[in-house]
Amino acid sequence: MIKKIWGGVTKVGALALVTSVGMQVWDRVTPEKPVISEERMEAADEVVPTLVESLRGAREKLRSAALPDIIDDDSGYLTHELRTAITQHGILNLRDQSLARRVQRTFGSQQTDGKDLASAVAYGKSLGVEVVVFGAVHRFESSPDGAALELTLNMADVETGKLLLTKRFVRGAQPPPAAATAADGVVETIQRRQSTWWIAAKRFIGWLLVVLLLPVFTIGFIRSMARRDTNMSNLVTVLLYTSGAALLAFLLIGSSVGVAWRVILIVAAASAAFFYNGYMMRVGMDLEGQM
Repeated sequence: MIKKIWGGVTKVGALALVTSVGMQVWDRVTPEKPVISEERMEAADEVVPTLVESLRGAREKLRSAALPDIIDDDSGYLTHELRTAITQHGILNLRDQSLARRVQRTFGSQQTDGKDLASAVAYGKSLGVEVVVFGAVHRFESSPDGAALELTLNMADVETGKLLLTKRFVRGAQPPPAAATAADGVVETIQRRQSTWWIAAKRFIGWLLVVLLLPVFTIGFIRSMARRDTNMSNLVTVLLYTSGAALLAFLLIGSSVGVAWRVILIVAAASAAFFYNGYMMRVGMDLEGQM
């Protein structure tokens, strides 16, 4: 009965650890989309209807279109809202909403096909559309006085390569806020340091838990390797667990510190994991010796 309970616990624990490691890796390796403020969202929402009406007036009889990501729209919010409004109002028939492109947007990948007229037209030709809509954000920021948005929107005839529309839109162009005082700078620095230390502590605790518990929950695998009763199998097992610990440390540390400190921390983490995994290997061998 105890063996069955322990077997269930080890399986659930191993699954939980694998899920935890997978989430950590996903969080580290996938691009992170910036989250914009409500003020910036409101500014974009106010400008988008004007953009749509400008496109309506310039489209003539052309309908099939492509809309590459607006340049320097880092969050993708403006591009997404413009794309949604064009589709909802039936202004143009967007043909570049493929599954692959949607996956790229989900991962935060931004197109550069609309960086200039030539690349935008080439992008439109590759999709076989009549017009291509492209643009660039010049300013999109918020301040205590509100949000400001400046962008240029263009629409080009793909067949002729001529611009049907080029217009600059400005919303809430306030002057830049006054320079922060020295006291504000000190408070911001302290808050940044506290945030950095808290993130580092959470990552270290997460790494420590994974390294300590993974051999425990997978003790069955360690014992199976111990049954071979060879130094090579024991060494391979220890190195396998140590490599996983070193890889996880590398992913968690990332570029948050300099190269020298990064190497020192990874080597220290791998060394600690090596000795601990060696100890767990001996535990597995002792358990096999008692059978």
